[in-house]
Amino acid sequence: MNFAAIDFETANCSLGSACALGIVIVELGEIVHKEFRLVRPKDLYFSSFNTRIHGITEKDVIHEPEFNEIWPQILPLIKGRNLVAHNASFDMNVLREVLLQYELPCPDFPYSCTLQISRRTWPELRSHRLNVVAEYLGISFKHHDALEDALACASIAIKACQVHRAHTLEELAETLDINMGTTACIRRPRQSYAYGYSSKYPNPKDICPDVSEFDTKHPFYGAVCVFTGNLKTMSRREAMQKVVNCGGCCSNSVSKRTRFLIMGETDYYRVKGEKSAKYRKVEQMISEGLNIVILDEEKFIEMLGPAGAKTNNNIASR
Repeated sequence: MNFAAIDFETANCSLGSACALGIVIVELGEIVHKEFRLVRPKDLYFSSFNTRIHGITEKDVIHEPEFNEIWPQILPLIKGRNLVAHNASFDMNVLREVLLQYELPCPDFPYSCTLQISRRTWPELRSHRLNVVAEYLGISFKHHDALEDALACASIAIKACQVHRAHTLEELAETLDINMGTTACIRRPRQSYAYGYSSKYPNPKDICPDVSEFDTKHPFYGAVCVFTGNLKTMSRREAMQKVVNCGGCCSNSVSKRTRFLIMGETDYYRVKGEKSAKYRKVEQMISEGLNIVILDEEKFIEMLGPAGAKTNNNIASR
């Protein structure tokens, strides 16, 4: 089997903020080449959350080349190969986004995801995060180091092929009944808008969790929350941060994905006797059978709980 395992680390929430890249080349089932590159993001901003995960800071990359400078050396390494990554949609989107930033063409790479492969190959595991699968297979590595993660990913793919007696990733995908992806079909992720949001309220895309563990049974875990009106006890940014720290996400608009609408005490309809557009839309969606819950500020705070992010049990690490 021949492929290239890749792993990106990013400086902040933006997919285009690649700050490290690890590549492992596999030929005939053996690792034949390893490559590690630090990258200076185009927007040189490191969030404290990301730095806590991978340990890379602005000082580490200030004198490193930007991605467009290393791409001419990286492309020949992976050209013509299937790519492999753990939770591949993330790494493929990072690759596509950094290429778009520099107006570079994105080659059509077929790719496989070892997260999907692991779920089908070792369903008995409690989790299929990279470090859990690697530990199960006896693979020692330093998690969130781009090269180490790529090495672990490559080793998992090799082991899965051995388990299923597959000679290629295509054979493995067919055996496991999973689809291989292609970078040509990746849709560009929605970007944070530089303009268009009122300065009064934050852009939800700019809010990253500042915790590393979530309570999977918290009511806001995995939920999309929308705020309307001003809260009395905290700013909207603070409220959004609390939701994100619970493992939820926020949006500035109501959609079918919305789970909670949180009402501020000074919502428009309370002040002027008319319901806000968000409130009216949620009422309509509820009448159509969608399961959306409307919370006032008091109930929102109650549901957050003491820490608003995690408890000692049922923890899911990112």
